[in-house]
Amino acid sequence: PEMQVLCAVLQGGKKNTSSTAGMQQSLQTSPLMPKRIATTVSERMRTVSEAIKARDFYTFAQIAMNESDDLQAICATTQPQIQYATEDSYAMIRLVKTYNAKKGHPTLAYTFDAGANCFLFVLEKDLPEAVAMLMQHFPTPSERFYFHDAMLLQKIQEA
Repeated sequence: PEMQVLCAVLQGGKKNTSSTAGMQQSLQTSPLMPKRIATTVSERMRTVSEAIKARDFYTFAQIAMNESDDLQAICATTQPQIQYATEDSYAMIRLVKTYNAKKGHPTLAYTFDAGANCFLFVLEKDLPEAVAMLMQHFPTPSERFYFHDAMLLQKIQEA
């Protein structure tokens, strides 16, 4: 299976807390960081490396989303609290979870940069349907889309 990556720029502009400052704050104040540093990161790195080698999208997707959710939890428990996600970020998370539940397995996975922008992972075979669903829920003028595959818009319309 060939994995594709989409980027949904949900909010441009400068963040209130830089990534570097946010990481330092989190390391010093979030009660979730000690366990994460001690065990979670190394376990997930090992598991995701194995998933990538085995081309196991389901495991990869679950770890990516768990990591993203953990980042949100760390930000929420940092003092003072860090808020990178926006309402659109949370709407994207809900949409992906609902879509995957309807599919019965992870078909689309999300992760976020240290900001509101969402990166989505999907297998090439599922790309047209996933993009069509995203366009339906996050209407955007077509001139603001960029696809490396010029035929993708046609495939989306057929999905």
